Amino acid sequence: MIHADLNPGNILVEPGLPPAFLDLSPFWGPPEFALAIFANFSGPRCRDMTVLRHFSHLPHFKQLLIRAAIRMLLEVSVLDGLEGWETCEEKWAAEYIIEFVTAET
Repeated sequence: MIHADLNPGNILVEPGLPPAFLDLSPFWGPPEFALAIFANFSGPRCRDMTVLRHFSHLPHFKQLLIRAAIRMLLEVSVLDGLEGWETCEEKWAAEYIIEFVTAET
């Protein structure tokens, strides 16, 4: 069981205390998928490709990142039909992820 909404807003960090996770969205998947979800939120969706380098050592990371992005696209399309696709953060994230997974390593 993993947290399927690991965006930075759902993680509280305070010095001297253990991290706290909010808005638990249980999902069945490997722990690496949870990390790919977090990487998607904290990297491409924030327009910061450098974040992805910190996760690239994970087995099958590029495939998990693609799946995390597709899952997010499906959720957003159900919620708002991807209104304003040309300017939404999902489009930027998808473009960054395509660039990352197709780049030579």
